[in-house]
Order: sequence, then structure tokens, then C-alpha cells
Amino acid sequence: MKSEAVWTDRIPERDNARSVVYSICFKPDGSQALFAVGNRILVYGADNGTLIHSLKAHKDAVYALAYCRDGTRFASGSADKTVVIWTDKYQPLLRYTHNESIQCVAFSAGSKLLASATSVDFGLWSPDQKNVQKYKVAAKVMCMAWTHDGQYVALGQFNGHISIRDKSGAEKVRIERSAPIWSIAFSPPPKDGVVGAASGSASNGSGTPPDQLAVACWDETLSFYTLSGQPVGREQKLDFYPCALSWYEDGEYLAMGGSDRKLSLYSKEGTFLKTICERDDWVWSTAARPGHKQLVRVFVALSVVGDTSVTSSRVCACRAAACRRSAVMTDRSLCSPHVRARIKSHCSAARYRVTNTCCMLIITAFNTVHGLFSDRYAHRETMTDVVLQHLITDQKIRVRCKDLVKKIAVYRCVRVPYTMRYRCCDRLIMIINQSSVMVAADPYCHAV
Repeated sequence: MKSEAVWTDRIPERDNARSVVYSICFKPDGSQALFAVGNRILVYGADNGTLIHSLKAHKDAVYALAYCRDGTRFASGSADKTVVIWTDKYQPLLRYTHNESIQCVAFSAGSKLLASATSVDFGLWSPDQKNVQKYKVAAKVMCMAWTHDGQYVALGQFNGHISIRDKSGAEKVRIERSAPIWSIAFSPPPKDGVVGAASGSASNGSGTPPDQLAVACWDETLSFYTLSGQPVGREQKLDFYPCALSWYEDGEYLAMGGSDRKLSLYSKEGTFLKTICERDDWVWSTAARPGHKQLVRVFVALSVVGDTSVTSSRVCACRAAACRRSAVMTDRSLCSPHVRARIKSHCSAARYRVTNTCCMLIITAFNTVHGLFSDRYAHRETMTDVVLQHLITDQKIRVRCKDLVKKIAVYRCVRVPYTMRYRCCDRLIMIINQSSVMVAADPYCHAV
């Protein structure tokens, strides 16, 4: 896989201070990218990075952006406690307020229902009702995501809880974790069912169950849950604080970044695949361009004045990120005791400042990995699977390797029947740097 920056734009200073980019979103047709920069919304042409509009309707920093699925309107939420709903012509349509700063906004996929959340409540607005229905929450809402049918919304909270609510605001499921939930995302709608497993069982196009919730938690983990709150697969240890999460390529991959200062690609099971790009700054937000194999990346550099050890810098930057939304991570009501103690021990006297802000559009190209022998053709799919095809009968099977497949070799083993049945015989632990692989002994199909 190769990645290339299509365009880059460094955000200029205003009033001798650098503006922070907190949120991004795409117009549903993928033609434009919107960035929340300070108290403005910058609208770029996605193809070439041309600045189309610079919108100002808030008195304080814009923390959240979201576009309606039909492309007719979008919403912005700000620290000035207001939500502004805009037309697709970039004219303010209406606004409403909360009692605290707006942390996140999201339009439901099945309707024009808009959810907005603060540290004390979340609201639901629709064009059919005059008033915004508001519901209390136990802790600050850091992120939210709707199911693809628009029936439920998941709220990721600073106390480590994930609250799944219906359209009436009633809580149906609660998932409890031990650290702040910084980013969540439901898997995209399923495509037409296809044969996805070696056994021939049917699945959606990506093999990902519908409405599977990906959770990026500040206990440095990536985990997955069903709509009923049941965990899916194994929890993946990240070794960094995840700040941005986005499904990519119809649910086949996840793009994620954070304190590791990288934008990385993961499989739908959470297996690390490749680093898309690496910088000197934290990755704060990422979004997949609709209909394109492209990702938008926004990163902010945080430098710590005071204790500059590696551990302290990393944790202090986390504290700075939380403080941007008026959250104090050492507050007893917001996080678990061990998280409080960890941050307090490293950050009690630290200060921070923003040193650099930049936006990028990156295009990724997926290389073809395949092998051929006689009437058997094998190719890599979704980076971790091998699909083997009989060229005469057109029979296909899928071998799930659960790891990045780099090279494939297919050959005939004279000691086993010549059938379309395969199983893992052995795993060789080695570093593969060669440009090709050729196998001249058992087993029949060797993928590395």
C-alpha cells in the first residue's frame, strides 16, 4: 500500500495565536471538506485543496461538525454553547443553545434528526418539531455515533461509559470502561451479501457485522461491540492514546491516529496493517472521503514546558487535549482513580501550547498481491485474507490469515489430494523484506 499527500494547508495564525482544528467532515458527495478551525469553518475543494469559504457564525472555538446524509444541510457546535444549522449554500438556517459548550454533533442516517451533546446533557432536533428535546447525562459526552438505520445513537463519555439511546432519549444499553471514550464509530451499512468464508457462509460485503461499534478508549485500547453491548473479538492494545477513528472502504478497514503521531490503517478486526503517514504532531481527527480511497488527516502539535520526559510529555498532552473542552481529568466525577492518579502524578505543574496546525488530504493505493499455479489463482483481499479461485469451476474459498498478507505463492503438493480444501499447517515467524516469495515444499498455499 502506498500513500501520497494530495494537498496540504497550514492554518495561519490569528491574533498572534495558532488556531486548533477540532473537527472535520465531508460533504456526502465527497466534493468538499469542512474544517473547524478556531471560531471559523473552512470549506475546501477536496480535489485540489482550494479554499472555497471561510464561515463565521460562532463567538468561540468550533468543536464539532456534521453533514446531513442527503447533503442539504450541516451543523456546527461551539464552545459558545450554540449549535448552528447551515444550508448547503453555506447560509445559517437556524440556531439553538445548550447550557454548556457543545462537544459533538451528529445527524442520523435515516432522517434529518440532529443530536448535540455537552458535559451535562444531549439534545435531539428535527425539522418537524419546534423545540429541542434535551436529556441529562452523568458525564461529559466526548463523541457520538448513529446506527446506519438512524434508530439508535451511542454516546462516548468522559467517565468511560458508552450509553446507547433510542430516538426518544431512553438509554437501552450501557457499556462501562475505565478511561475516557475519545472516539466511536458504527460500521457502515452492509452491502449485498457475498460468500465471505471458506465454509461458504454469507456475510455483508466487508464481512463486518452491521452496526458493529468501534471504540477508541484512553486506556490505550481499540475494542468492538454489538448494538446489544456484547464485545466482539479480542480487545486490541494500542500503546498510544487514540484521538481519531473512522471506518474506511465500506467497513473493510479502520483509520486511526492519536498520540503516536501517526495515521494508521487497521483491519476490521483491529489488526494493525500499515502506517499511512507519520509526522511530529498528534493526529486529532480523520475522515474517509465518501466514494474515494482517501483520508483527511488533521494534526496538532502540543509541546510541554516543564517536565519534558517522554512519559510526562505524552500524558500532559492528553491533559491539554482534555482541557480544550473545559474538562479537568483529575476531577473525581470524570475518570477512574487509576487514570486520575496516573495523570496527576505527571501533569500537576505542566503547561502546554499549540505549536503547529495543518490539514492534509492523503490518497492511498492498494497493491495487488497474488499467486498463480495451473488452474489455481490466489489473491489478497482486505489485506488479511487470501481468496483462492479454481479457474475452471470458478469455485472460491477464503482463507482468513488474521494478519497482514504481504506475499502469496501457490503450488502443487503431490502428497495431498488435489482439492479445494485448505487448512493452516504451520506458521513461520520471520521478517519478510523480499519483493517476491516462492515455495518449493509443503504446504500447498503459503501466504506471508
